[in-house]
Amino acid sequence: APADRRVPGQYIVTLREDAGATGKSIDDKADRSLKRAGGGIVHERFAKAIQGYSATMSEAAAQALLADPDVEGIEEDQLVAVGAVVQNAATWGLDRIDQRALPLSSSYRYEGSANTVTAYIVDTGIRASHAEFRSAPGAATSRVRPDLGYSAIADGRKTDDCNGHGTHVAGTVGGLTYGVAKQVTLAPVRVLACNGSGTLSGVIAGLDFVARNARKPAVANLSLGGGASTALDTAVANVVAAGVPVIVAAGNSSVDACTVSPARAPTAIAVGASTSRDVRAGFSNWGRCLALFAPGEAITSSVMASDTAVAVYSGTSMAAPHVAGAAAILLGATPTLTPAQVAERIKALASPNVVTDAGPGSPTTQLFSSPGAEQTVPAPVRISVRALGATRRAVDANWWTATVTVAVKNASGAAVSGVKVSGGFSIGGAPLQCTTTSTGTCTVGTLRLSRKGTPATVFTVVGLGGTGMVHDTTVSAARQIRVGRP
Repeated sequence: APADRRVPGQYIVTLREDAGATGKSIDDKADRSLKRAGGGIVHERFAKAIQGYSATMSEAAAQALLADPDVEGIEEDQLVAVGAVVQNAATWGLDRIDQRALPLSSSYRYEGSANTVTAYIVDTGIRASHAEFRSAPGAATSRVRPDLGYSAIADGRKTDDCNGHGTHVAGTVGGLTYGVAKQVTLAPVRVLACNGSGTLSGVIAGLDFVARNARKPAVANLSLGGGASTALDTAVANVVAAGVPVIVAAGNSSVDACTVSPARAPTAIAVGASTSRDVRAGFSNWGRCLALFAPGEAITSSVMASDTAVAVYSGTSMAAPHVAGAAAILLGATPTLTPAQVAERIKALASPNVVTDAGPGSPTTQLFSSPGAEQTVPAPVRISVRALGATRRAVDANWWTATVTVAVKNASGAAVSGVKVSGGFSIGGAPLQCTTTSTGTCTVGTLRLSRKGTPATVFTVVGLGGTGMVHDTTVSAARQIRVGRP
């Protein structure tokens, strides 16, 4: 993690996967591995998003854990935060997403309210009493369901929003006035505190809750971000594998979205921000990891100051919930859609060649959510990892490197090109990505490793992604490979 994002002395430990793992067995593994490493304090335990835990320990203990047979990988915990800027302007986003081109029509046409769908807002919480979330104008019943939610923040506020960001995001997903899906049920998953920041381990705990407890059909929205993280990418992949599409903000640093998590997660729907002129917002991240763009500049929605308060925010945090709302409408109409089919329909329906100055490698498509335009999307190609190969090389007497080749095939056993492979080494480099060639293979490698201090490193495949493709984890012949020093 970058130095300014690190949580000193706190780590996320990923355990080797056990299909029959229970909370008790994960507790036992956590206690056993920490004891062998020299001790520490466990904070969160994860069973579904990843199998593992977060803990406070010494750097020496963290290094010792890398050699533990129960441990797949370890990374420093880091800070994550919301990504929004308050501005003074009027909203236009809903008006834009129901038409193919400018000028705006001053209306938003929609059919279907997603009243059978649950949207998990992984954020700062939601002000449940806000008028935007009533079942109807003036009604007493709120569509916000704290009983379906979760809080990773131990400040006594439970799922209540004390920042405003989560309430704004929820309003864009499903507010009566400002929302895309007017009747969706909103479940607050509070992982960010009153100051808008939290920890990576807290976000993973929230995703673990969604993966274990989602009331489907459901969508999850993550309008947050931090540095690259294999553990977070894995958590997103496992929520998707549990049947919940995950929509994420691309990030607001005007950099390649493939360098940050969760935007780089292959099975996430990463959303960039566009302006009312159909130009990429200057702050928006860009690149091939984006699925599409959506309105994200000067977006009006609800906030937590009162039951009627609204504010204008800008950010990819505002773009993502437009897509989450559109996904909820699709699921409301066809509850049996898989996350891969939802992603493909959203991308297929998007208006092509709209966004200008999109950035290197970016799509130029803009979200389009008009029920009358829905079309049939072919079933996705099922892909899997069929082989992992490793080589090691001695650089000199003190250093060595490891290289891993990933082979991807379809259900018929044919090599597949254009697959984005995401993974990471347990030691020796940041989270990595490569794209398969016509041979269905691609290669990743470590930085230099100490011959004295690093006897081995383990590469783990986090996920596979690509247009019209879905990662079939049930038939993958390989997921990780250990490479010993030469």
